[in-house]
Amino acid sequence: MSGTKLLVALVALCAVIVAVSLSGSEPASEPAQDIGILTDSGEKRLSQLKGKVVLVEMWASWCGPCRMSMPGIQALYEQRHKDGFEVLGVNVGGDEPSVGRQMVKELGITYPTGPPTLQAETTPYSTGSLPSMVLIDKKGMVRWKQTGYSSAAEDEMRAKVDALLKE
Repeated sequence: MSGTKLLVALVALCAVIVAVSLSGSEPASEPAQDIGILTDSGEKRLSQLKGKVVLVEMWASWCGPCRMSMPGIQALYEQRHKDGFEVLGVNVGGDEPSVGRQMVKELGITYPTGPPTLQAETTPYSTGSLPSMVLIDKKGMVRWKQTGYSSAAEDEMRAKVDALLKE
């Protein structure tokens, strides 16, 4: 086999490998587990939001990447809330509620956020790292997961939200 043919064959093989690996990057759709948060206006539960696209965001006041991710989530909430996008911000930091409320106020966060109603409900959403985000479709199925923060992940989340709102 000539050098050119070998190079073409290797490029084609790499393209197939990349295509196969990318096709498996989407998590299998699974039912989202119900979770609730305690807000200043009362309890807010995921089960109350059926028919909407919901981002469950696990955060803590002491988490630098959480602080970096929240303004982008807030902007997306402001832009897409009227289209059926909701956010449940779950403060899993274990600090006093006033500390979390102060951070939310400082960052200008208006989406519902607060400590979990039951700590056990956070287990399906906990990854050991923060922030941790799970995107749930209108039928209550998990469609995307992300741990940590980067501008690329924020762009991906925005694209996923837009796609799910169109479904």
